[in-house]
Amino acid sequence: MDNCGKSTLLKDIARDFWPTAKAIEFPKTMPSGALLRMNTEKDFEILFTMFDLLDKGKTYLLDRFIVSNLVYDKVLRGEDVALSHQYYAEFKRRFDVFEVFVTRPPITSAFIDDRIKLTVEQFNAGIEEYKKYGPNHQILLRDENDEPTTPTADRNMLFNQCADFVQHRRR
Repeated sequence: MDNCGKSTLLKDIARDFWPTAKAIEFPKTMPSGALLRMNTEKDFEILFTMFDLLDKGKTYLLDRFIVSNLVYDKVLRGEDVALSHQYYAEFKRRFDVFEVFVTRPPITSAFIDDRIKLTVEQFNAGIEEYKKYGPNHQILLRDENDEPTTPTADRNMLFNQCADFVQHRRR
């Protein structure tokens, strides 16, 4: 979910294991201001073609990705996510994938940032939906001003698991 520390974890791994690990950052919004969404067959086929062309000797780090489609399209937009499920399974079949799911505790007031506004119910439903895809770790809690606090033991454990995956792929 938003503001739980996943981007910070990703940047730390990319920094510590560069040039072997490289973050791929997709813009969250397009020049028009619309959210970037990947949820059509065409979107996924273009994306998979791109991944097929990447250097197989590197580890690529993705912030969010297909599971975000599954969660936000279902919870926030009430859309059918069958196609995203199909491509999620295909992505894991075709590529060597290590998934990390991170979240934060349920919220008690609406979530608003520069791209999205979620009610308490939508945000907390998103947390519950993410739990369906794997164990969720709380890696970077935030204080009442939404500023990061001291990294948790969970964050350190996840960093080490990610580091092991990157190092294993180098062999």
